Amino acid sequence: MKSYPGGFYAVGSVLAVVIGFLPFPSGAEIVLENPASGAVVSTRSPQMNRFLSTDMKKALEIFQDKKQRAEIRAHRDCVPVTFIWRSTDGETGPFRIRISEREDLSNEAPLFIGEAEQSDAVLVANFEPGKKYFWKITGKDKAGRECSSSVGTFSAANELPRQMYIPAIPNMRDLGGRIGLDGRRIRYGMLFRSAGMNDNSPEMIEDEKLVRRKKMKKSDITPERIAQYRPGKNRITEAGHEYLDRVIRLRTDLDLRTVRETGNADCSPAGNKVRFVNIPFSVYENIFKPQNLPAVAEMFRVFCDESNYPVVFHCIGGADRTGAVACILLGVLGVDAESITRDWLMTANAYFNIDRWNKLVEGFADYAPPGAPLHKQIEGYLHAVGITYEEIETFRAIMQEDRTARAAAKDKFPAEFTVGCVNCGSFHYGDKETPEATYRDNWKKMVRDADADVFFFEDFGKKFSTGRDPGEKLDICHLAKMPPDEVAILPLTREIDGKKTPRYRALRLCRLVNGKRIAFYGVHLVAEGHIPGKKRNAEGRTPSQQLRKLQFAELIEDAKKYDYAVLCGDFNAQIPEEYDIFVEHGFTLANCSERFGTHASLRNIPADNIIVSPGLEIVDFRLLREMKLNTDHIPLKAVIRLKN
Repeated sequence: MKSYPGGFYAVGSVLAVVIGFLPFPSGAEIVLENPASGAVVSTRSPQMNRFLSTDMKKALEIFQDKKQRAEIRAHRDCVPVTFIWRSTDGETGPFRIRISEREDLSNEAPLFIGEAEQSDAVLVANFEPGKKYFWKITGKDKAGRECSSSVGTFSAANELPRQMYIPAIPNMRDLGGRIGLDGRRIRYGMLFRSAGMNDNSPEMIEDEKLVRRKKMKKSDITPERIAQYRPGKNRITEAGHEYLDRVIRLRTDLDLRTVRETGNADCSPAGNKVRFVNIPFSVYENIFKPQNLPAVAEMFRVFCDESNYPVVFHCIGGADRTGAVACILLGVLGVDAESITRDWLMTANAYFNIDRWNKLVEGFADYAPPGAPLHKQIEGYLHAVGITYEEIETFRAIMQEDRTARAAAKDKFPAEFTVGCVNCGSFHYGDKETPEATYRDNWKKMVRDADADVFFFEDFGKKFSTGRDPGEKLDICHLAKMPPDEVAILPLTREIDGKKTPRYRALRLCRLVNGKRIAFYGVHLVAEGHIPGKKRNAEGRTPSQQLRKLQFAELIEDAKKYDYAVLCGDFNAQIPEEYDIFVEHGFTLANCSERFGTHASLRNIPADNIIVSPGLEIVDFRLLREMKLNTDHIPLKAVIRLKN
């Protein structure tokens, strides 16, 4: 048994407090006094309870008042409950408290227990909201034999979010307990948000003071100077270390501060067993700026690896950057916007600006169709930063209480999925009067409204290229919710009769599903007139049509290597008959009904198409938007189903 500064104790899977040998009044037994049997205990301050129980409109009015906000902040942290007992017949210590979720006390609850000011009491915190507990005290009678109290009961108030008590670490909360997607509860004990576990670098703090006093210029804070910064003082007490290590079993410390703030730290204040990940993060609406998107993807992937859990993430105050990450994580798990906002309000820092918070929460709407729920909006945002469908589903499977979904997440592939495609062109041929910005906005809205699982687009003007995949170099890019196991460039024939065209290839994504391989092709094939000459062959085909036929054949041969294949994009076919080669090999076309009687034709010249191999069927096909994008091309979307 080991005592720590502050008098707190945490002993492995068994939590205990030892109270010294003291004289007690005469009596018959150890009597439990507080909490009373059947009581409901709360670790939330009355002030915070009143604030959180206020309707949202009133709560925001209170929050806008700096004086009232300061009052909220002063009472934001977990308040441990005092457990008291009484010795009645000279029972002596050391006393031991046992708290369990079972009446036979066969398992010890993962609670934080520490000394109170009085000798016959302890402080207890970190209850799971709404849970019933059993407790008793054991000690020694006058003859030195073990004796104990009867078993008492109490329940934890069903208060969310679950506030956590770790000495000297303020503003700590468990993200679990809320109800998310499909009515599934988020797991407790997996994700924690907090303030920093150590101070900011003392050198950084001193340099900031000098800058404010105009004794130093910001430009004097060079990379060489920053390289000399040291980590700040560790805030975690020995009792805190013990609890984080042996009870919470913390595995990852995600620090959202800059290198200046961390002082070039390369390990966690929580100890060498904890993985330290430092990803400097942005605040509020700044997470939508292009330069900050890579950090968002890197951050989210930390939570997609189950070996990293439990995870604590924080900046220095656990407010702005931490609040932005909490918003993303809770939102994509299906927690409603009001609950997420109330969680942010609890931090109540003096400088908080509700307008900036609203810009964060409302900013996700740009990444989903109008009226989409918050989790869909955040899904769209995460896809835009490079997070895949599988990664999102893996995170959800880890964090949702239904653990059976976790094993299936890796192979999750819907029996019915959507594919879309469009040629963005160079923006100005066809309509030079419309500003490029208008086309850009229309295109973004069209892609957002598509909400397709896989989306290919051509981008001659390099206006939207993401830089995330090799297709950018080919004018073909992709956005995929369903993550590819392979991304490859498929070169196609570009020459016929000594006449050559400089481009036209395909981008292939491959996904392995339940032992079956499915390939998605984004294509951009030779356009009419891009091969010089008008001389037709014996079949009456132009040079461009002859080259397209070769390219079609190459696509078919490559697609045969896979169990399923979906081809979409700009085939540049000028007449329906050009597609005969696909039908001869059992493929189904979306845009050619007058030739093949499958789906309604969307234009006279069927250049744009979605084509699927045998084993797949197109169950719906339509224009993404009834709008003139910028050329004679059209944006398409198909719903595709696996037949078996």
